Amino acid sequence: MSLAALGVCTSIFHLCFNSFKSFASATQSLVSQSLTNDAPNDAPNDAPNDAPNNDALLAQKKRSNYIENYSCKISLATGFIVLLSLLHFSSPILNLMGVPPTSPIYLSALTYLKIRSFSAPAVLLSAVFDGISRGHGDTVPSLISSVLACFINFVLDPVLIFTCGLGIKGAAISTVVGVYASCGILGFLLREKIMLKPNASISAASAAAHSPKYILQQMLSANLSMLLKQTSLLLAWAFSTRRASLLSQTTAASHQIGLSVWLIFALINEGPSVSLQYLTSKSSSLKSILKYFLKITTFMSCLSTFFLVIFKPIIVNNLTPPGVVRIKFSSIYPIITYTQALITGTLLLEGVAIGGKKFNTLAVGTVGSMCASVFMIGRCRNVWEIWMWGINALFLGRLGTAGIAVVKMWREEEMRINTTKDYKEPL
Repeated sequence: MSLAALGVCTSIFHLCFNSFKSFASATQSLVSQSLTNDAPNDAPNDAPNDAPNNDALLAQKKRSNYIENYSCKISLATGFIVLLSLLHFSSPILNLMGVPPTSPIYLSALTYLKIRSFSAPAVLLSAVFDGISRGHGDTVPSLISSVLACFINFVLDPVLIFTCGLGIKGAAISTVVGVYASCGILGFLLREKIMLKPNASISAASAAAHSPKYILQQMLSANLSMLLKQTSLLLAWAFSTRRASLLSQTTAASHQIGLSVWLIFALINEGPSVSLQYLTSKSSSLKSILKYFLKITTFMSCLSTFFLVIFKPIIVNNLTPPGVVRIKFSSIYPIITYTQALITGTLLLEGVAIGGKKFNTLAVGTVGSMCASVFMIGRCRNVWEIWMWGINALFLGRLGTAGIAVVKMWREEEMRINTTKDYKEPL
């Protein structure tokens, strides 16, 4: 019962929280580009080549400060809205996910959902902190905060669940405590980067290019596009969970276990996308970025597939109880194993597109992929069909969308190169 309830709630929180993790990608892209784009253009013609342009550097710093501060404020406000929405609409949300009040897992799911909802402000603020850290090319603070959150959950889970006898309440409480502790340490480590210094002065030209209004417009546009992309993606996941829940409790449990295994490898393989976003925003050569993309995709996908093949007996036997759930999970295990190249390639190529600020293209394409995936999932009759047709359709569409975005970036780069050549050509 608790496992099935946790599976439904996991999908709900993926939808509510991870959709706003788009703030991290948008913030990283905007921060990293704000720290590099202006220096060459603002440098005076009579300045020595190795002399820094203090006005340009200060303008970059102010621009990144504005982005960081606005992002923090937007994420906090959004977090409280999500918190209040989850508390007020918890029962209708569970009903939409296929868990009506008459369901045997309803009370467990409702308890977990309400308690964990209080982590919403910290989750969204942490996403922005993560984007700021990555935008400055520093991933150590995010690593430290993540390790802290895992450690707290590792210690508190058995204490609250078993020793204190709180059960699923204990699991929710330990998660909330870990999230706030992680957010607090991350904000402390980034305090120097997010401090705005309004007393610093810059020239009128630089101030106009870096006005708060202009920056806020850019931020809202990027965040809304990425929010639409992430929300449509997670709607597909939520719909797949709802479909599994409607089929049977064993189908819902096997789907949740499959999703958990899939997420472990997806999160690991998505790691290099952070560096791809950062390198793409800094680099002027898309060709070199794509070479790195192909190498890292091949390595990560082969490693994941090898691990899943070798450790299949251990994973299947230890994560599932004997019986119907194990049989159903075993049916989708090969799909999870042999689609690692598709998943890894999609996640990393999207990182390249985000680094190139192709937010709108990714948003529109992902919405289309989600619609196709939902259409197919709605006609699935078992968990194998959900994964084989619905989930794969989603990622094939996303991969195609990221490819289109990269083609646009390639054409823009060629245009810049041709324009530079024409400009330098002697009369």
